[in-house]
Amino acid sequence: MRLGARVAKGQVLGKVADPFGETEGEILSMADGIVIGMSRLPLANEGEALFHIARFDAIEEAESAIETFHSSLEPPPDSLY
Repeated sequence: MRLGARVAKGQVLGKVADPFGETEGEILSMADGIVIGMSRLPLANEGEALFHIARFDAIEEAESAIETFHSSLEPPPDSLY
């Protein structure tokens, strides 16, 4: 899963496992929307947010706004960075 990805309610976002890898479970999206945040930490505690899903009435408009915002964060091609 990547930031800005469009997701549907019930879609598998990822998997979690116990520290020993013996038990595994799926993380499902609780709503239609766009992924605006996610945890990249290797360890999560019960109750911690692993994904943040933005919900919108007009998902296409939101997706376009996120893409525009994302492209504004990229340095210009002639930048030294």
